[in-house]
Amino acid sequence: MKRTKILSFRLTPEEQERLRLALKKAAPKRSMPDAVRALCLKYAKSRIPEPVKPRAQPRRLPKYDTRLLAKSLGQLGKIGSNVNQLAKRAHIQKQLPSEQMLSVIQMELQIAGAAIQTALNPQEKGHDN
Repeated sequence: MKRTKILSFRLTPEEQERLRLALKKAAPKRSMPDAVRALCLKYAKSRIPEPVKPRAQPRRLPKYDTRLLAKSLGQLGKIGSNVNQLAKRAHIQKQLPSEQMLSVIQMELQIAGAAIQTALNPQEKGHDN
């Protein structure tokens, strides 16, 4: 059965260290959450499950500036719309956009790209990449 309920509690540093030392000596080897679960179930006189196999590496999600990413995605959407309008006009009129117009689009793309870089690397704010 999949575990879907979360139970959390706080320990003093001393309590945590005592638990860590007890886990070092325990057999079979268990992770801290798995051992606490087993102890709780034992205390509740319930069947103690087998140790949970540890994951290869814990997954950690990077912290991104989501507001800046959303703003940048909005900018990219507007730029894409402008490019579509220019392509449609070029197709109908059989004439390419002016160099000035293409330069404006290029500048907007560079600004949006820089904003996305900043959002993806918030610790580097203020540094030029």
